[in-house]
Amino acid sequence: MIEGIVKIVGGREKKLQHGYPWVQRGEISEVLGAPTPGALVRVVNFRNETLGIGTYNPQSRFPVRVLTAADEPIDRAFFEQRLERALRHRQRVVQDTNAMRLVFSESDGLPGLIVDQYADYLVVQVRTMGM
Repeated sequence: MIEGIVKIVGGREKKLQHGYPWVQRGEISEVLGAPTPGALVRVVNFRNETLGIGTYNPQSRFPVRVLTAADEPIDRAFFEQRLERALRHRQRVVQDTNAMRLVFSESDGLPGLIVDQYADYLVVQVRTMGM
């Protein structure tokens, strides 16, 4: 459930429109609602057009980490699809090893989540609230 809206300073939305996943403090003109740390927020430009949906942490240098530029539900199916896509990609490009990075954060559309495999063990790092 989306708890708030983060409005971006006019002219600072271009990098988000080109897929950049982080919103810096100085790029935020206003936070509407009272999103709790780790909550989902809608990111909008100065015309209130949706730029994406991300996780919110007001204490971070990057208060918003964008999960998607689409206006889509962020639910179990969303995360399953992202994880499956990451695993399929690794199966295509990494072979003949029992140690690899299965999920690589922003590059797999899962900001702050890193999953490494070492033989029969998985090491999970969660580096941002809301992930």
